[in-house]
Amino acid sequence: MMKLSLRVITPICVRSGENASAIADYIYDPQKRAIYLIDQVKFNRWLMEQGENARFLIKDITSLVSSQQGTLVDFFNEHGLLPRDFSRAAIPVSFPNSITFGNRNLFLPTLTGGKPYIPGSSIKGAIRTALMFDYIKNQDNGGPGYGATSHLQDSRQVYTGSDIFCLPDHRSRLLPENDALRFLQVTDTIPSSLESLRVYALERKGGTTTAIPALLLGFYPGTEMTFEVNILPGFEKANIPEYWKKFFNRGEVAILRAISNYSLALLEDELNRLKKRSNKPPENQLLYNSYTRILSNTKNSIKQGGALLRVGFGKTYYFNSIGYFMSDEEKEKYKGNWKRVKLVSEFPTTRWMIRTPDNQCLPAGWSLVQEKRI
Repeated sequence: MMKLSLRVITPICVRSGENASAIADYIYDPQKRAIYLIDQVKFNRWLMEQGENARFLIKDITSLVSSQQGTLVDFFNEHGLLPRDFSRAAIPVSFPNSITFGNRNLFLPTLTGGKPYIPGSSIKGAIRTALMFDYIKNQDNGGPGYGATSHLQDSRQVYTGSDIFCLPDHRSRLLPENDALRFLQVTDTIPSSLESLRVYALERKGGTTTAIPALLLGFYPGTEMTFEVNILPGFEKANIPEYWKKFFNRGEVAILRAISNYSLALLEDELNRLKKRSNKPPENQLLYNSYTRILSNTKNSIKQGGALLRVGFGKTYYFNSIGYFMSDEEKEKYKGNWKRVKLVSEFPTTRWMIRTPDNQCLPAGWSLVQEKRI
């Protein structure tokens, strides 16, 4: 078992699927440039303490929510309430004034007991992609332009990676018990505090139209959490590919090294793409500068065995697939399987980014993972 620290490098948000509503869940204070997340238990207790007025107040709140004609700000102002008295946390807004806040919903991170964390399943998904990359590169002597074609059976089927990790049974079925990744256990991170969050605006740039930014609560750079990676016993005798038996025999440190090699290779590829299109859109140059800073600031940690890992929002095609190993000719062959791809040499044409208050552009979702020494 290996205990790891995860330090947030650029804002991370692994969505819970739930939103915070300006009508009922939070209040935005434009003077303080912060939101107050309302403690519903505390607020409901106050309502119940209002005696005969309680039912009228509840009626006001119900009318407000159902009509969607106002927000909690209106209710609090009308009744002389202070948001801080009913708040779970005051969370600063971290985007430029040029982006209007409005009364939009906020995407919430995954929470447990009211505290944010990164699920082990999300981290394991990112690790899985890194291990796919490791297999193709080492097993097939892969490099840009070759190494992946043999895994793509025909133009009707997009390669998913299942056959890398799983051996079929005698009827050619891929069964869960034959999946090598069942021997890889990744825990959730230790929950952080609500104060480790900021309100970010996630923008999609590079297309012909500019989409309205999505507002979300994400971990602030510098936040540190811990989690564990464990290779479970029994893989030696399991019906899994021999490649992974040998790989797991090297221990958890091999996983960390695979993550590092994967991230650095694709970062270099992404930097080359951004450099070629540094002003299309102009934000590409800002992204290029951010990636350069990330590599410079983490260089020593990576030399000492750490690895850059991307999770949550902000991943693009080149961080989710084996596209790195395919030539433009190979991509053209399978282009019909990818929606909205018109020119493979220019894919991706859009990128997700987070705009900082000083108008820098950050690629979302990056962290530095290192073994935690006891």
